[in-house]
Amino acid sequence: MKRKLAEGSGEPLIQLRTRTPFTPRVLAAKIPHKYRGQPIKPYEGKTDPQELYSRYQNSMMMMGASDEYLC
Repeated sequence: MKRKLAEGSGEPLIQLRTRTPFTPRVLAAKIPHKYRGQPIKPYEGKTDPQELYSRYQNSMMMMGASDEYLC
């Protein structure tokens, strides 16, 4: 955390800084207008993980998700 004085008021203003591996472009990605937030079953390690990933990719592609949003 970093403390600063709020301009003019003299009250402390706390700024939180978090680390993220995502670029500003990824963080600014818009949610597709068709997005419904349908849950995808979690991977349990019993099937091919590529199949789960393919379902996710296909679902997001049908909603018009950008590469940044897929990230």
